[in-house]
Amino acid sequence: MAVTIVIGNRSEIVANLLKPGNTMASVIANEFAEAATSIYQSALFEIALLLFAITLVINIIARWLVWRAGRGLQGVGRI
Repeated sequence: MAVTIVIGNRSEIVANLLKPGNTMASVIANEFAEAATSIYQSALFEIALLLFAITLVINIIARWLVWRAGRGLQGVGRI
């Protein structure tokens, strides 16, 4: 919730990265209790699924980079 407060907690799309906004996680946290209709809940679940997919892709890329760096350093310590 601290990140939500620091970012500004504003629900409008702006072209400037320095203006107040919302993160995907803060939208889910702030609006899930207010989701009265099924389409509103579905939209929040889709945001959560998209956030999960982005996290999964970033983690796969990071694992690949660590694996590649470790593979390149295998022969460094040998005499």
